[in-house]
Amino acid sequence: MIGGNDSQSNACGRSRREFLAGVAALGLTAVTVVKELIAQTTASVTKRGLIDVHHHIVPPFYLAENRDRIFAAGGGRINPAYLSWTPEQSLAAMDKQGVATAVLSLSAAASFGDGEAATRTARRVNEYAADLVRTHAGRFGLFAIMSRYRGQPARNRVRL
Repeated sequence: MIGGNDSQSNACGRSRREFLAGVAALGLTAVTVVKELIAQTTASVTKRGLIDVHHHIVPPFYLAENRDRIFAAGGGRINPAYLSWTPEQSLAAMDKQGVATAVLSLSAAASFGDGEAATRTARRVNEYAADLVRTHAGRFGLFAIMSRYRGQPARNRVRL
């Protein structure tokens, strides 16, 4: 009979209602499997242990002391990320992207002035970054910077 009620059996001996309930259950099962696969993929990305070898820092003192020079070097603009950079923001971004370790390097046009001033600034930036490496062991590494005016003495200080 065509157009019967929901309890009417089809060729498999099930009602339309039972058939639709079975299809819906199958669909929910498929969605659950997809959700589990997405969760596993997300977990594996986090566990991959990616290393970011180009991770800029902007020490607060460096920005404060070099704001005008950075502004001029940027054609009258300062990258907004420089103004709001913090180690906590870096760690949050690393976690979001599945990065286990970031190797720090100075951002913002690294020119430090002349002679002794350049050497002092390079040392302060390196000490700031080294403190981040100590404070967040395993999360940060460091590409140290050297003053071009004191290259050989700086190279002599670097020991593996």
